[in-house]
Amino acid sequence: MNRRAMLWLVPILAALVWGGLSVLAQDGEIVGGDFEDSGVNDRWWSYDDGSILACEQGSPGYESDHALSIAFDTNAGSWPGCGVDLDTGADWSAATGLRLMLRGSEPGLVITVVLSVNDPGQTNPDTVGSTPFQADIEVSSAEWTGVELPWTAFRKAAWVGSSGMDRLALDQVSTLLLVLNESQSGAIWIDDLALSYTPPSLPPVVELPDIGDYDKFALWTGGTQLRGVNTWQRVVVTWVDGMEFMGDSYIGPPYTQEDFDRLAAMGANYVNISGPGLFTETEPYELDEAVQAYLDSLLSMIAQADMFAVISVRTGPGRSDFTFYWSGGADWGDASLLNDDIWLEQSAQDAWVEMWRAMADHYKDHPVVIGYDLMVEPDAAGQMLDIYEPSEFYPAYAGTLYDWNQLYPRIVAAIREVDQDTPILVAALGWSGVRWLPYLQPVDDPRTVYMVHQYEPQDSYTHQDYPAENTYPGEFDVTWDGVPDTVNRDWLDDFLGVIDDYKAKYGVPVAVNEYGVARWVPGAADFMRDEMALFEARGMNNAFWTFNPSWEPFQGNDMFDFTHGPDPANHTTVENDLWDVILNYWQLNTVRPSNVGQ
Repeated sequence: MNRRAMLWLVPILAALVWGGLSVLAQDGEIVGGDFEDSGVNDRWWSYDDGSILACEQGSPGYESDHALSIAFDTNAGSWPGCGVDLDTGADWSAATGLRLMLRGSEPGLVITVVLSVNDPGQTNPDTVGSTPFQADIEVSSAEWTGVELPWTAFRKAAWVGSSGMDRLALDQVSTLLLVLNESQSGAIWIDDLALSYTPPSLPPVVELPDIGDYDKFALWTGGTQLRGVNTWQRVVVTWVDGMEFMGDSYIGPPYTQEDFDRLAAMGANYVNISGPGLFTETEPYELDEAVQAYLDSLLSMIAQADMFAVISVRTGPGRSDFTFYWSGGADWGDASLLNDDIWLEQSAQDAWVEMWRAMADHYKDHPVVIGYDLMVEPDAAGQMLDIYEPSEFYPAYAGTLYDWNQLYPRIVAAIREVDQDTPILVAALGWSGVRWLPYLQPVDDPRTVYMVHQYEPQDSYTHQDYPAENTYPGEFDVTWDGVPDTVNRDWLDDFLGVIDDYKAKYGVPVAVNEYGVARWVPGAADFMRDEMALFEARGMNNAFWTFNPSWEPFQGNDMFDFTHGPDPANHTTVENDLWDVILNYWQLNTVRPSNVGQ
């Protein structure tokens, strides 16, 4: 799904502080970070930028005699600050973040923390050879408050431009700087400033059920057997998400055992886990152990709820989750988040292959993993080249790095070297749209399932913002020729005929592991009733987008949450017609891990 409207991401002030001096002490504390010794005023320097600023050792500290005291009265357009130089590039790569104590003369004061790192590629004349990364802090209290944040709170300073590195290099930290926001006055005190070595809190992994051997591929053939949902998660970026929206763990939003038990009780027997792959998005492309731990835990919860799972990889080497919000990136975030190197760099594609080899080796014996979805919505044509017609793309770009047909067979081959059994799921370019399916070249593997994501008519119906104009069934233009089309069950049946042709031509199973409709569009229940009936008639397994966790701060992100009803102002579970349609089809589910071997 090209979720341009799925998730509105707004930069949120994150309460983060750092500081320090020239030598790192044991246990992560920055020497002088408690600001008790007599050399604090000699080591810290400051600049006033035309405002009033005093940065010095002050009293009292947090359960101590001294703290770093910063008093200020800043003018409009002025950003004074104080900082400290490190003797050499400090290596903080073993740390997970920073911790400190903080208080202010009043709540609401804002300070920006800047970490400068050595960077020979930085050519901006104001910071040659050094790239700054920053995070904003809003003082919450006049009382001492403990703060601990991960490195994801830092982003590249926007004023630097495109030159230099885009990711914080924790092994080359050269300068610490505290910058006061313009047009404010007051005082801020900082104490007990230290590196943190607290690993991300990981959910427990429970013992998996013993369900015996069974043919996983048989679940994808012989009619519709799997009916369920997609979950969505990504690595939390604190400076974008804040501390609540996505939760305070490494991966968010957080799902619980109760969430999956509730889903199973509705009748679903299948969860399509749409989330990060196990390798990092940037070089060096390597195993992210925290992501693996979270995925292990998620799978254990799904198993405990007696449901099957497919691992669908959204991100990995050369691809970030923010590729799905590219069109709005300039409005809310930092361009450094938008990583699509997978379509530009051979090394990223090679690493994606190796990632899947490692993932298959790790999950090949998992009792409820019934499929590997190689990449969620490959999008090179539209995302990178602004091409939306396969007939235009393939004559010009077949066989290039942009061509999914040259990459995915390599992934299949790597998986089969370590796992010959687990079904492989693959969809076409064009965000896995139905129209691109005929251009997906089947691979020589008898246990591969081909897929589509079905949201059409997307712009004119399923993804309409509120208030929606078009209804189903109805008359509206879906072919961009200015002439209204009749959109009803016959239209849907004809549109899905592409799938029939593909199955007949190649003799392969096809599934729909994403489909959905905005909960408020008129006729949503009728649309879903017709579409799910057509899936059933074709014997296609299917997963609805999307099932949200019960995490309260995330409830407003519910355009596709079928449990929240048609009122956009409602963000709680309420009985509704769309939900009833989905539940009626889920009641057809009979196979589960607990009985699949019987």
